[in-house]
Amino acid sequence: MPTKIDKSILNNINKKNIINVIREHDVIYKAEIARMTDLSIPTVMKITDEFISNGLVQTVGKGESTGGKPPQLLQFVADARHIIGVDIGTTNISVLLINLAAQIKIKHTIPTDPSRDFAVIMTQVIEAVASILSQQTETEAENILGIGVGVAGLISSAEGKVLFSPDFGWRQQDIKKPLYDAFRLPVFVDNVTRAMAMGELWFGLGQDVNDFLCINLGYGIGAAIVIDNEVYSGRRGLSGEFGHMTMDKNGPKCDCGNYGCLEALSSANAMSKQARTAIQSGAHSTISLVVNGDLEKIDAKVIFECAQAGDALANNIVNQAIKYLGIAIASAVNFLDPQLIILEGGVSRAGEALQLPLTQEVERHVMPFREHSVNIMTSHLGSDAAAIGAAAFLLKNLVEHGGKIQLSE
Repeated sequence: MPTKIDKSILNNINKKNIINVIREHDVIYKAEIARMTDLSIPTVMKITDEFISNGLVQTVGKGESTGGKPPQLLQFVADARHIIGVDIGTTNISVLLINLAAQIKIKHTIPTDPSRDFAVIMTQVIEAVASILSQQTETEAENILGIGVGVAGLISSAEGKVLFSPDFGWRQQDIKKPLYDAFRLPVFVDNVTRAMAMGELWFGLGQDVNDFLCINLGYGIGAAIVIDNEVYSGRRGLSGEFGHMTMDKNGPKCDCGNYGCLEALSSANAMSKQARTAIQSGAHSTISLVVNGDLEKIDAKVIFECAQAGDALANNIVNQAIKYLGIAIASAVNFLDPQLIILEGGVSRAGEALQLPLTQEVERHVMPFREHSVNIMTSHLGSDAAAIGAAAFLLKNLVEHGGKIQLSE
């Protein structure tokens, strides 16, 4: 018996496909949209008229007639709405105001309070968002769709809560309510790596890829799975804890409480800890010279730079991190068979010093007889990936509801 497809789901898919085709072209005819999406002209007309009425699409003249009525040219209106994207990181809090084409209009970045106290950090976030809103006219403020937030940890998007974040040490903390109470704007909260994946899906390397894995290599390690152009969240929205796969049961203790997690072996935090411990135990390394003896300033960037310069300790740390990371990615490739692996986060910006040996390590461990080698690329969205992606959740909601945000308060 053929499977019945929910009409609302099909309608949402059609809307997303149509708006994406319009977004990707300077101007386009309805007939071209129908051809490129394999939809009927009446379906395209109904959906584009809905977008026009909501200001997301505009008509910009008419094309040449081929004998009948001249066709209307349509254009996406990127500045019709704006969205605030927030990336709550362990090092920095980044708040962006972007338009619907992910063009950054305002950016506000502040160091994350080292206490990592939830109330203190939420005050920082609220002040940063308020700073951006203060720069908007009344009309501009009315066209802000809402606030999207990305943060590390197990997130209940339905509630807007952090259930558990090893990186921050938070449990059962509500991000959505204080932001909504402060600004009376729709608020959407999700895991930071799923936010990155959403950004890649709408604006980055994942735009033309159906299935990919987004891996966030930063202070911690996370992953997000995209299947058939949808970010997979899992039954309870807790998918993607890639960094908490056990790689060595006798390994170091992880911030999550378990031992030998990938995050405890290959993350920026893990590499920094390894370097500090070794130097404090008497190991000689140029790392201590680079940071002028202040071991708290050791980070992954310093370690990679010293490794490239030939420092033995740095080389050992980098090689071990890449070894475990390569094994973990190969396991994911064997299990999921994605078209693409996208690397995100601060460590990913080590460039070829990471990507080349990592790709080689992955190839050593994937199943043989694959038709193609594993395609691993570094995100082009850079340090703004999470904030852009968090905002993209609201864009997706807007598109799927015909130009109106529908989120529970």
